[in-house]
Order: sequence, then structure tokens, then C-alpha cells
Amino acid sequence: MKPENIKYKVKIKDDNKLHKVMDIDFENKEITYEFEFKKGEYINAISYFEDIEELLQWTGFKDKEGNEIYIGDTLTHSGDIEGLLWVCEFDKFKNLICKGLNEESTTFSMGNGWYISGGAPFVKVIGNVYEEDLKQ
Repeated sequence: MKPENIKYKVKIKDDNKLHKVMDIDFENKEITYEFEFKKGEYINAISYFEDIEELLQWTGFKDKEGNEIYIGDTLTHSGDIEGLLWVCEFDKFKNLICKGLNEESTTFSMGNGWYISGGAPFVKVIGNVYEEDLKQ
């Protein structure tokens, strides 16, 4: 993945939302992120590394609707098969997998050949395990 394609979301402690990361300052140990202070109005906010609960990287994949898939995203089947749920994570070998969250959902790798185009044609992002409420 090219450096310009590396994207992150951040969860700040005591905040139940994920925010788009604008900049990471390693020298000052700060992260700049978009903060929605009014509905639809954003400002750049800064937090220290010690205030970060989770930093989630974009996987390089998008779901059927074009939404970017991040580590920790909860996915469901985008077709007519109900009850399938997965969460994206890295395994111990740093391979990207979608782990089944219930009996009906088989764990699969996003690195399979048919994902070369960067799309995941049968999944839909419905939330993230680090946010309190899942989008339906």
C-alpha cells in the first residue's frame, strides 16, 4: 500500500466515536483528528498518545457500497443471507482476516485472489467493535 493510501481512525478514551485521523506527530506524541462539534460541522482536535484507546488502520478494502473497511469493523452479508457477522482483524502472522462472530459465519481471509481489486463484493460495514452502537 502506498503511503498516501494509509489511513487511520482513532478512538479517544472516554469517547464512544471513531474519528478520522488527519496527522500523527511522533515528535510531540500527538494525534490530530476530525471532531464533530455540531451535526455536520467539524474541527481539528489534538490529543496526546496517552489519550488514545485504539488506532485503527484502513485495510485497503471497501465494502459493496464503497465504504472503507478498517480493522475492528463489523461486517454483514450484503445480499439476502441473514445472520452472518464478521469482524476484521490481523492474525498472528499479520494477515488480514474476517473472523466469524457467530456459528453461521466462517472466518475468511481478505487476501484471497478474488479480492485483488480492493473490493469486498458481498460484505457491508455495519459498525465497529470500538463504537457503542452499530449502524444498521
